[in-house]
Amino acid sequence: MRRVNSFAVWLFLCFVLLSQVSLLAGSQSVRVLAYPFPPYLNEDMKTGLTPDVLSLLNHYQNDYNFVLHVVEPQQRYENIVSAKQDMILFEMPQWDWQDKTDHVMFSRLLMKGGEVYITKRTKDRDQSYFDQIKDKHIGAYEGYHYKFADYNSDEAWLKANFDIDLANRHRIIMDWVKQGKVDVGVITLAFLRRYFKDNPNEIAAYLVSQNFAQIYHLKAVLRKNGPISVENFEKILSGIKHTDRFHRLLEKNGILRQWTF
Repeated sequence: MRRVNSFAVWLFLCFVLLSQVSLLAGSQSVRVLAYPFPPYLNEDMKTGLTPDVLSLLNHYQNDYNFVLHVVEPQQRYENIVSAKQDMILFEMPQWDWQDKTDHVMFSRLLMKGGEVYITKRTKDRDQSYFDQIKDKHIGAYEGYHYKFADYNSDEAWLKANFDIDLANRHRIIMDWVKQGKVDVGVITLAFLRRYFKDNPNEIAAYLVSQNFAQIYHLKAVLRKNGPISVENFEKILSGIKHTDRFHRLLEKNGILRQWTF
């Protein structure tokens, strides 16, 4: 009897494995590009809204298998245009995509967000300190597009036109500001909220601008002639956006109110 039971278990496991292989074989792979951009992809390169959404998309349908590919911010244009990856989930068309419309298409608005200025808190600084940014020593993120720079992310151009240092981590910019190495830092609001939540003793060290340095209107960027159309992507997204699981992951990433799709 034990041999029969063991054989039955073995057959069942083989069936499950073959079923999973069959599902994957029948699904179209979609390579989703992401770069460090908290909370969409956190700086551990593993967690964030993008991998959470991809997991949910794969859970609720079998036609497509969404696979995360992490790159540096500067690589995203060449990788999409050259078909190394197929789409980006959270991006602004103004971030250097306007001249690439022969290669890409955009979804409807998915969500809003933004970034703010921060400076070291001192007795002589108030909100008026942020009125003029161009005459200050700025700490910013390498490869990002900033409104104060007319969305030009070219490092040589930025350094020729601003007194600016570029980092590859938001935490480095926070440290620069606190240590007085730069006058002003530009930080995504979602990162700042999470940082202050995790480090409440740090709040008093910083003065944060009340006005946004930039407001995000984020859409998905999809490669033309890629494995998935805008219409199909939006149809799948519509199927999960009202689920409890989706609402929980938005709450987990602190951006429930920013979702607009």
